[in-house]
Amino acid sequence: MLYDYQALTFKSLKRGTKLYQPASMGAASVDLDEPAIMVMTDFKHILPFSIAPVSSIETANEKMKSCGVRLLFVLQDAANVIGLVTADDILGEKPMKYLKLHGGKRSDIAVLDVMTKWENINVVSLDDLSNATVGDVIETMKQVAKHHILVVDKIHGEHVVRGLLSKTQVGRQVGEEIIFNERANNFSELEMSLSEI
Repeated sequence: MLYDYQALTFKSLKRGTKLYQPASMGAASVDLDEPAIMVMTDFKHILPFSIAPVSSIETANEKMKSCGVRLLFVLQDAANVIGLVTADDILGEKPMKYLKLHGGKRSDIAVLDVMTKWENINVVSLDDLSNATVGDVIETMKQVAKHHILVVDKIHGEHVVRGLLSKTQVGRQVGEEIIFNERANNFSELEMSLSEI
């Protein structure tokens, strides 16, 4: 069967043309009693940013700045999550500790050296999040003193990171900063680990 195809007509790009920006899936203001799913960054709609484990922390920092994020997924083989690296990992104490232990210079430090490895990342399931409220998310963040919480789902029998809960994003949507005492949490973790000795 033959079709009669026709070329499209070109026009000039007009000065001042804006790049279309889709509305963020979770940017709307929310109340504490609303469904928690409303504050999740859903990777079904928003592409997450990632980096290779061998990349330098300087490269990771530049990527975070250019993408406007504070967290990158560390991927091996283009799809498998082996860790997370945050702005705090790069700009905090971890690089100094690494250099003290291994020597070298800051430009020698790879993402792999400062990232949080997959086995140390706690996640919540999409099913549990679907039955929770925004208030439940905030309470969870306060209890664990984490800026980010990953949301996982099971698709075709495989575990996938489906979304992200960000302290900054949740606070923006609720209209107030979420404050938790990280020192108190770190002290309680230290106390717990000392009691196991």
